[in-house]
Amino acid sequence: MTRQLRQYSDAELPLALRAALSGSGPAVFAGQGATDLPTTVPARVALVVQSSGSTSSPKRIALSADALLANAAASASALGGQ
Repeated sequence: MTRQLRQYSDAELPLALRAALSGSGPAVFAGQGATDLPTTVPARVALVVQSSGSTSSPKRIALSADALLANAAASASALGGQ
């Protein structure tokens, strides 16, 4: 299964990412001006980021909703949050 991948403005990004994490919206590309994005990504992907390319050419990294939510929970726990 696949889902749509979309770029959003900075103002739209928080709500778009929330929808992507819940599975109710398309995956989010966190960047601006990309012209060669695929139109779809695997369904588990919630966020696509691009590396700086400091050691070679920039690479795109696909992050699953499960990985992002687990990271957020671990960070909150380590910082004494909920």
